[in-house]
Amino acid sequence: MPVQLKAPTRNIYAYCNIQTQQVIYSLQPSLHNASVRRQLPDTGANTSFVKLRKDLWHPLWTLAIPESDYADAQGLHTFKKLREWRKLHEVSWEPPADLARPYTKSEIEAMEKKLEDRGGSKKENVYDIIRREKRKMRINTVLNQRANSVADLAAVLVEQEAMGLETADQNEAGSAAKLDAERGNMLKLAAEADAGGLEKLDTRIAALEDLKAKADRLGEVGTSRTRISKQLHDANIKRMKMQTSVDAVARAKEMLAQPHLDRLASLKARIKVAEERIQAYEELPDLARLASESAEVGGSQEQLQVRADELKKLLKKKGTTKTQELDSELETLRTRQKELRKARRTLETIAKIEKGALNDVQDEIQEIE
Repeated sequence: MPVQLKAPTRNIYAYCNIQTQQVIYSLQPSLHNASVRRQLPDTGANTSFVKLRKDLWHPLWTLAIPESDYADAQGLHTFKKLREWRKLHEVSWEPPADLARPYTKSEIEAMEKKLEDRGGSKKENVYDIIRREKRKMRINTVLNQRANSVADLAAVLVEQEAMGLETADQNEAGSAAKLDAERGNMLKLAAEADAGGLEKLDTRIAALEDLKAKADRLGEVGTSRTRISKQLHDANIKRMKMQTSVDAVARAKEMLAQPHLDRLASLKARIKVAEERIQAYEELPDLARLASESAEVGGSQEQLQVRADELKKLLKKKGTTKTQELDSELETLRTRQKELRKARRTLETIAKIEKGALNDVQDEIQEIE
């Protein structure tokens, strides 16, 4: 006997009768005679349907609840509420204004004239016609649920929204606990597979298949064959879950390891570039040239300073202090020496930074490895 799957309850369909404005609800996109008749109220003779006429029932609206762990429960709750509220509208309603409106004398006279013109042997007076018309009004009030259906749908959605806000934390905690349980079960199955669980299951499945084939050859029926079939089914299901868990754990490990591998490759590339740059800085001739030139400028500055001091003493004896050219040359040498020292310090600082970055990268690689 084939297994009958449970029908999804996330989609709710509403149909409306184009003649009576009755509304029925269904969990399936098609209507069935038995389910429709159970929802229709009994309003007396000549008002109930004996057989479903699909040409009279047109779609009114369709509600599709988003997929979630509680979508089916939410759909069933909505379906139940809609049917309960429609039943409430059918048994508890306010009389229409025309039902209590008194008939005027001219309307009564028109009805009497219509009765006289009708003829026939049926004895009926005006008040019988009025009573029949008021009965039709009450029946139409009970049957016409089109506007109520739309209002009920809005009300139940508002109610579920408020309920969702109240139970959001609880549902989130339940979903997290469910995910943790599934994750733990998958890790357990993967560990069991690593310990040889798949091979054991394959052996058990093969043995059960042999037993089932033997039972089929012997024509055995009853609980023994049924038990073997159930054990074989359970073993196949467990093997499928175990294999799925192994694959999922392997993919998760690859995904976790991939960023580290990419980072490691990037760091190694940075090390290579840093080593090349450090070597280039160490072999840079500007460092030696700047140091030599700075020393030469320093020596020239000292010699010039000695000459300037001697010249100032000599000029002082002669009674004059005009040493502007000498002071200007001395200031030029000082400025040049400052520039050379600054350039040398800059190159040395860059080399230190590159060496520090190289050490940091090497430390990070050691941590990853």
